[in-house]
Amino acid sequence: MHSRLLLLLLIAAAISARPTAQAPSTPVSDLADSSAVVALGRVSSVAAQADAGSIYTYVTLDVTEVLKGQLSERRVMVKQLGGTLPDLGLYISDQATFTPGEEVLVFLAVRPRDGTLYTAGLSRGKWQVLPDMLTGGRTAVNGDQRVPIDDTLRASVGASRVHAVAFVAEPPEFDALAAPSFTYIPANEGGPARWHEADEGFHIPVDYQTIPGGLPGGGDPQLTAALGAWNGVGTRLQLDRAQTGSPTCPARTFTGNGRIALYWNDPCGEISDSDATVFGVGGGFFTPGLQKTINGVTFNAFIQGLAILNNTGPQLGSAACLQDALTHVLGHAVGLGHSQDSGALMRQTLRSDCTGLAADDINGLRSIYPPVASGGSPPNPPTALTGSVALDTVSLSWTPATTGGSADSYVLEAGSSPGLANIATFVLNSPNPSTVVNAVPSGVYYARVRARNVLGTSGPSPETVVTVGPCEAPGAPTSLAYTTADNLVTITWTPPATGVTQGYWFYAGYAPGDSSALVMPLGPTPVYQAEAPVGTYYVRLAARNSCAVGPSSSPDLQVVVAPCTGVPAAPTGLGHTRTGNIVTLTWTAPSVPNLPSRYVIVVGSGPGLGNLLAVRTTGNATSFQATAPPGTYYVRVVSENNCGQSATASNEIQVIVP
Repeated sequence: MHSRLLLLLLIAAAISARPTAQAPSTPVSDLADSSAVVALGRVSSVAAQADAGSIYTYVTLDVTEVLKGQLSERRVMVKQLGGTLPDLGLYISDQATFTPGEEVLVFLAVRPRDGTLYTAGLSRGKWQVLPDMLTGGRTAVNGDQRVPIDDTLRASVGASRVHAVAFVAEPPEFDALAAPSFTYIPANEGGPARWHEADEGFHIPVDYQTIPGGLPGGGDPQLTAALGAWNGVGTRLQLDRAQTGSPTCPARTFTGNGRIALYWNDPCGEISDSDATVFGVGGGFFTPGLQKTINGVTFNAFIQGLAILNNTGPQLGSAACLQDALTHVLGHAVGLGHSQDSGALMRQTLRSDCTGLAADDINGLRSIYPPVASGGSPPNPPTALTGSVALDTVSLSWTPATTGGSADSYVLEAGSSPGLANIATFVLNSPNPSTVVNAVPSGVYYARVRARNVLGTSGPSPETVVTVGPCEAPGAPTSLAYTTADNLVTITWTPPATGVTQGYWFYAGYAPGDSSALVMPLGPTPVYQAEAPVGTYYVRLAARNSCAVGPSSSPDLQVVVAPCTGVPAAPTGLGHTRTGNIVTLTWTAPSVPNLPSRYVIVVGSGPGLGNLLAVRTTGNATSFQATAPPGTYYVRVVSENNCGQSATASNEIQVIVP
């Protein structure tokens, strides 16, 4: 029995190349200087796919305006490092994330290795565009920064540095039919990581690419000093200078070798030469199956680290700044994120004085790698072990002994007969008395666990027998049905009566058995909603799980999208909530017969007025979000379909933004 590795790459980057004392003229001028393309658009789809030995998320944008660069078509695909496949994930810290349907302002740089586009400055290259309730225009929002979408922005972007670099608007390797169902790894799965073996006195080797010429100070003394800086903090973590060699591609070369790889000058071309907002990335591969709780925080186990410096940026300005940059990316490779302390080396921006570690950096490392308590005695064996099976996933839990020393980790053994460990033996570096093992082949397994701490390992727990398989495809979905609201189609179905369903494939065509209109993966919820042109469609679904895809529903569901027959009634129950200057409106949709496919939000400076804003939504969701400067607003909502608007509006509410 073996665990399928969930592979996560924790990369901390987006490090500004300009010292904070040199404030840009606008919040976006540095980003514009680093970008080959700046555009406004709406996200139409998000999907993950493997490429060149790694995982990327492909974000398709329907472009509404190009502020910089040249696009031959009004559609572009942004290729972001990271994402989740059915059995493998790649997590990128500070990476920009996208949601279908949202309107965005994007600053796009060119990836050197294949000419594809990615967001410059990672998360700083993506801004959400929201209506502005005061001006009636639109505002781009990134964290606590707000920029009006106006001629001042267009002029600032237009005056930025031009990059005559060829790029690919749609990566040729992307295959929409092969793209699996995808969600970003949530924060509780992509959370912190550390080198657990440091607790038992093992040093972490740091391999490095042969040091190139042209580096300030030569590079070699700065590497020695960067390693010595972290080693001198006074924790159990010790980094050893190890092997040197030719450059490879560390982000795409996973071996789980328990070593950190350091690379100069971005040898694999993940960072654009013009992206002055990123001077390096660092982090590592880890698996959430090996966890340990330190100072109340549960850490995953690093099993391979990396640190990469860009071939441009402020680290090349002096030997001191090169040393700070090396220390910073190595700090990420041992588990530190960005500090909010303006004097810290691990802050997001490189300090102009480049003065080495600060108190906050030292305290951060000591919180992750404290001295390990010896304890009084080895633990006793766990007293019970139980297992459950879902498809090819096995969940095990056990009861820790109430006598003996406390366990800080466990050893799981599995064999083909009682007492044997001939199939698997692996360490669970966490005191949690449970684990989940994925992708287990069909068979009968005899499993047991042993508790351990720094003073020793217990005998085995009582044994449990786990039977896996056969792992079969689910049955066919049934009872397909649909409703329409103007051209908005909602399709529902009944999940299969047999097998385990983890998601669906959706097929639509213009004749029975045809799939030329749409093929896409869906999650496990038995409902799908989309807008469609007037016409007749034939729809079917197939359930899927980690083992296989089941048979399609039959017969095909005929879906007729007809022209509307009348205007809808007005919505009711309009209300609002506010967080800072972002206002969220909610309301209740009108009833049949003529349902809305969209709404119009009307905002005025007084009762009954609409002099500030009138904006149309992109679907029939009964909520809306916008930014608003301080002031008092009067808001109402009108229903709309292709035949027209409701004769009256909803109730009017007063919104006060202090």
